[in-house]
Amino acid sequence: MDVWNIIDLNTRFQIAALAVFIIIVIDYVRGKKSTLAASKWFSIMLIFTGIYLLSDIATIFTINLIQDSYINRAAHQFYLISLVTVVFSLSIYVEMLGYRFRNMGWLKRAVWVTPYIISVIMCLVSEFSYTVLPTVSHLSYGPLVYVVYFALGFYILWVACRS
Repeated sequence: MDVWNIIDLNTRFQIAALAVFIIIVIDYVRGKKSTLAASKWFSIMLIFTGIYLLSDIATIFTINLIQDSYINRAAHQFYLISLVTVVFSLSIYVEMLGYRFRNMGWLKRAVWVTPYIISVIMCLVSEFSYTVLPTVSHLSYGPLVYVVYFALGFYILWVACRS
């Protein structure tokens, strides 16, 4: 599978995700909004999701077409930070809907926010590598990616257990 087939396949997935996102945004904008903090946070979460989708598309092109390591690193950093931000903001939204956000103690908040802070810091300072597999695609690996995956798993479990 050559680079253009990989880009074509990834681009199809991104166009589909972008189409679903646009439908959600249009429905949200046209609908009546409440004055709850959760509704306002949902608006912020939609912005984070839009940024994430754009950074994902940019990362696909930079890793496949631009061989400059600084551009690839910057695109990956932005992509991974936006990914973990979307999932973290989803956990905030779930907490707000359950009215548990205000009643959360300082220790639980510290445990809750720590994976996000660590993953953002690691995205900025740790190593990142990618490998080219001729039949699959380019795969990212290294401490930067592993810490973000851990944070994503933590917040997915948090949302699943709290909702």
